[in-house]
Amino acid sequence: MTTMKQICLGVAVAGAVAGAGSVAGTAVAYAESDSDSASGSSTSRSSATDRADRTSAREQRRAVATERLKVHSDVAKRSERLAAAVEAARTVKDRDRDVERLDVTKGFSRAVDSIAEASTTLRRSVEVRVGEEQRKPGKALTAFLKSLPKLPKPAPIKAPSLPSPLLPFALAGANTTVVSTTRRTDSAPEAAVQTTSAPTQRVLVIGVDGVNLSKILDDPVTNDKFINLMNSGTTSASSIAGHTTISNPSWTAILTGVWDNKSGVVNNIFNPAPYNKWPTVFDQLEGANRDIRTKVIADWDVITDIASAGTFGADEVTLVNQVAGDSDWSKTDEKVTEETIKTILGTDPAYSEVPNFLFTYLVQVDEAGHAHGGDSQQYADALARTDENLGAILDAVAAREAASCAAGACEEWTVIVVTDHGHQPQKGFGHGFQSPRETSSFVIVDGPGFGVGEMNLGYEIVDVTPTVVKLFGIDPTRDADGKPLMDRSGGQVSPDDLQKALQEQIDSYGWPDPATTFTLSVRTIFTSIPYFVVQITNTITSQLNDIASQGIPVVSQLAAVAVIPVELIGGALYAVTDVIAQIVAKLTGAGVIPPSAPELRESADPILWPEVAIAV
Repeated sequence: MTTMKQICLGVAVAGAVAGAGSVAGTAVAYAESDSDSASGSSTSRSSATDRADRTSAREQRRAVATERLKVHSDVAKRSERLAAAVEAARTVKDRDRDVERLDVTKGFSRAVDSIAEASTTLRRSVEVRVGEEQRKPGKALTAFLKSLPKLPKPAPIKAPSLPSPLLPFALAGANTTVVSTTRRTDSAPEAAVQTTSAPTQRVLVIGVDGVNLSKILDDPVTNDKFINLMNSGTTSASSIAGHTTISNPSWTAILTGVWDNKSGVVNNIFNPAPYNKWPTVFDQLEGANRDIRTKVIADWDVITDIASAGTFGADEVTLVNQVAGDSDWSKTDEKVTEETIKTILGTDPAYSEVPNFLFTYLVQVDEAGHAHGGDSQQYADALARTDENLGAILDAVAAREAASCAAGACEEWTVIVVTDHGHQPQKGFGHGFQSPRETSSFVIVDGPGFGVGEMNLGYEIVDVTPTVVKLFGIDPTRDADGKPLMDRSGGQVSPDDLQKALQEQIDSYGWPDPATTFTLSVRTIFTSIPYFVVQITNTITSQLNDIASQGIPVVSQLAAVAVIPVELIGGALYAVTDVIAQIVAKLTGAGVIPPSAPELRESADPILWPEVAIAV
């Protein structure tokens, strides 16, 4: 991601071990409490009137969007022209496949003409005070929404072939494009068994990195989009105590359904091998039914690498690179949001293939936590901007649902919002160890069949992949650690005060036992060293390349020559430290459980990498 993903190693492990004994076992004790002890004044059944009000939240969004569509009947001709243009651009094969979607596409066109007005109507703008000034969120995003009907189709170009780097990370700053999209080619292997019929399901998973749920609850007025989603769905303030709180291992758990003791993923260096043994949600969907359209949009390359790994990978993978000068990643997250909205609406000819499953990832909150601390104003500001991005995405979902109903083919979307870990309050420490603030996580789900304004005491982040595949009628893998969320009804409660109940659940968590705390702290220290070696080497190499490109006599030539020994030394240091890290990882329980199912064992087939198209 950036060098901001740092860990204060010596101080961290000392603090972790010192604090472990006093709070040992709290998280486990709470997790094992029965439903009677979980229920109290904060988790008692709400009144019928309260439940009815909560139930109407989702319907109100659609009703407003539907009413808005009636006012814009004069754009029918435009939708006809759009449909004709799309039809003319199709190949014969595409035309046959898309005949049944044309009517819905026309309805979506009518929704887009007033999407900016819909955003204003459906979402209340919130002004966040910073010092004596007021920050109005989403100016760039608002401008984007207003420009939606006029979006040009980007011209794809063929990416040049690049040599494999000596290190597992690409050189920092090497990619100058903002958005790069990878599409799987037809050369990917066919699914061995087509286990489901043509899909009609729509599922959206939004990953927000490093968000403490307690910080959302601290300011419900500013973070009202999160709160509204909780009030119309089911929320769990879960904990990942006992598992590594580093981003890549946690996102791997979310996107595969297995913990690090199976996947063996222990740091932020991407390795494709685990995803051949433990298939991602994309491989599980594509392996069962190749008609299921899958897409990923993210501004961290590790996420897009995971999405491309395995036998199939996602149909479409979009990496949004850091916008130049965007030190807090806010503008980059806005680009991710824009791509997500265009993907959901499907009215731009370049985005007409609306995916059945879409995963979107936003990073700025985690970056703010690393740079300033989880209790900083900058962290709160990043969370407020992420709340606005979430609201814009949910507005797009509501507009598409309303437009599809107006076109006579109603869609019902299931939306899941999840985070990978929390953040320590102070600057520089971040996450990676076992304090309650670091192990804090959450899952929010809103869709057909899920409770409204309720909470669930049993949801875990590892449940996301089993839930997604189950929604498409596919059984989760037999080795999955998670369960479909719809199968965890035993932990469902309907509190009178949802926010208070969630905060009580958060407060109940503590440190794991001292042995686990010490073991995982040692793992974090040793497995972080090769990651930092890669980061430092890439930084030095990038700086040398910049000097070499400036054409300074003698100096540029020396810089160009120096790149070679720096890469060699960096590569050697990485190899040595990675061997040590993998040994420590095994000794501390990472990757020690093999797949039991024959279909999950590592394949000898090479990984298939699709053709790359870059939008400039």
